Amino acid sequence: MTLTTMRSRILLAVVTASVLFCTAWIHADESKKVKWEYKYKAVSSGTAGTTSFEDMMAQAGSDGWELVSVDREQPGGVLHLYFKRAK
Repeated sequence: MTLTTMRSRILLAVVTASVLFCTAWIHADESKKVKWEYKYKAVSSGTAGTTSFEDMMAQAGSDGWELVSVDREQPGGVLHLYFKRAK
């Protein structure tokens, strides 16, 4: 076997190993991505601060839901609650 042939084979082996390593690394990284599910709930702003509202929020937290946003249509109007949790 000539020196050029040996170098070519070594280079091919290194390139092949690098491609396999990168492919495995990319797939491993994708499996670590968190997938989210979302939940929306509309409540009367008059219920905010009441025991039933606090109970509803506590139950959502116990179920793994995290409140990420609250929108209000107008003062005294409906509250739009947006939750997320990992699947």
